[in-house]
Amino acid sequence: MRRVGQRIAGVVGRDIANAEWEFVVFDSEQVNAFALPGGKVGVYTGLLKLAASDDELACVMGHEIAHVTSRHGAERVSQSQLVSIGGQLGQAYMNYKGVGAEKQNQLMSLYGLGAQVGALLPYSRLHETEADTIGLRFAAAAGYDPRAAAVFWKKMAAKNSGGSTPSWLSTHPSDQSRIANLEKLAPQYLPLYENARKAQPGG
Repeated sequence: MRRVGQRIAGVVGRDIANAEWEFVVFDSEQVNAFALPGGKVGVYTGLLKLAASDDELACVMGHEIAHVTSRHGAERVSQSQLVSIGGQLGQAYMNYKGVGAEKQNQLMSLYGLGAQVGALLPYSRLHETEADTIGLRFAAAAGYDPRAAAVFWKKMAAKNSGGSTPSWLSTHPSDQSRIANLEKLAPQYLPLYENARKAQPGG
């Protein structure tokens, strides 16, 4: 995992996100990975077991690295702060108008739900799609086959076949839309992958 991550980070470069790249494996059956601002990327052993090749793992690593370079973490914090400020202003206005406590609670609950479904979740899904797109380019530029991403996500979809959250209530795109997007992107990045392979020793 560290070898794959460092190879992709070498293509991305440090300055693009002012990141000190660090790649850590966590012993857990969770099939997941995450990235933190600053360049720390964590992968659970459950995901490593599902990824059958370096190419599949690279697509996941590229995705997490893209979250860092795109500064998605900071954007989500800003969005949450805006929602919080909006709620505070709304509550202050209701207090000024003398709205009763019970009515205020109802309206604030509706506001919270509306902000979550109408703003925060769509932005989160947009970030995930953006990270898929940029991350696949990173992986291809490092010499990993971009076609492996759809292969990996088909396995993830099969693993999740027991039931899933409706897409409009999820932080991530549906497996089907994600796979379709990755299959569409892969041919665009094949030349990048092939050039990177040729440039490698023995390529």
